[in-house]
Amino acid sequence: MTTRTTFYFSRTRNKRFYSPDGNPMGRIKDMLIELTGSRPVVLAIKASIDGKERILDFKAFELVKAVTQYVIKCNQVIDYTIPENSHSIFLAESVLDKQLIDINGRKLVRVNDIRLVIIPGGVFVIAVMLASRDS
Repeated sequence: MTTRTTFYFSRTRNKRFYSPDGNPMGRIKDMLIELTGSRPVVLAIKASIDGKERILDFKAFELVKAVTQYVIKCNQVIDYTIPENSHSIFLAESVLDKQLIDINGRKLVRVNDIRLVIIPGGVFVIAVMLASRDS
């Protein structure tokens, strides 16, 4: 049986992440996802460390649910370089709080949150949570 944990992007955004020994290292600002392939996978995290913005490889991060909140650990600081021909986007910058538009150009609804799943193959986007429509 495959173990999976789901979480909402908003539960990690602007949250602190910690070293393996529990010391605060920085804050998560955004997540970079790759759009090619069958599932959008998290590649990197945009983080604020000592007031500087850095993009870090997501493979060094671990998300642990502790009672009702998540603890994010960074086992090693590894900078991530976005390839030139990358088909990747940042979730907060490009999706969160943005209007979805149908193929005819009509605005539909705003994205409230993004649901992700942790499975042995990685962390993947599985759904967008939409704001309710005003009648």
